[in-house]
Amino acid sequence: MLKLCSCALMLFLLVSSAASICMKPQPRLVCAEFFREQAVVIARLVRVRHVAVDPTRDDATDHYFYTMQTDRVLRGSMGGTFRVYEEMGTTAALFEWKPGERYLLFISYSRDLHGWVLDECGNSGPLRESAEALKTIDGIKTAKDGGVISGETWPGTGVTIVVKGTGGKFQTRSDSENKFQVRVPAGVYTVRAALQGARFVAEPLSYEKPHGLRVANGGCAQIMFTPLEPEKPERRRVVGPVDH
Repeated sequence: MLKLCSCALMLFLLVSSAASICMKPQPRLVCAEFFREQAVVIARLVRVRHVAVDPTRDDATDHYFYTMQTDRVLRGSMGGTFRVYEEMGTTAALFEWKPGERYLLFISYSRDLHGWVLDECGNSGPLRESAEALKTIDGIKTAKDGGVISGETWPGTGVTIVVKGTGGKFQTRSDSENKFQVRVPAGVYTVRAALQGARFVAEPLSYEKPHGLRVANGGCAQIMFTPLEPEKPERRRVVGPVDH
């Protein structure tokens, strides 16, 4: 099990955040992505550039650069123009890029890719389709009552979730759909999943990790826990006495 987890984590690290691997659990919550990414902006697409690479190279992929003109910065800082990187063949955020159209973008900068990247499984998309996300962001900016830690235990109904940190200790159980949610004051927390006869660890592709988890007012976090299979004892061959 540990070997499988390590392989899954390595696979994720080899794929850029513009690729089509979705972190868990889904769907991605606006209140989590808002604080996770470096910047949240509304911007207009002004130019599309396709970069073709040498097909004999194994370390490069055809990609696009989308030059964006900033209209409004909702979080972080951003210049008047910036570039979004997207690998060719992916469907970033499940939307089509159209010159002249405005987009709501949750993005972080990649030095390796020389551009800003977004989670295609997140909440970025055309501004005309982002009314609910913008409403949530407005609520985040006025929130003063802490945030939420939510997630899934898979598989595992009735798993005890223990949260400890700045605001004290909190406890709940995963429901019939293996989901849990705990409201906490803003601060830093550690989350643990427990069930008699089983041990749980954070899924390698979990959005957040269970230690040093920061929750802001109006923010939230998403964690996926999976059971850790016990190591099987090594079988040893017993050799009896040799008859002479």
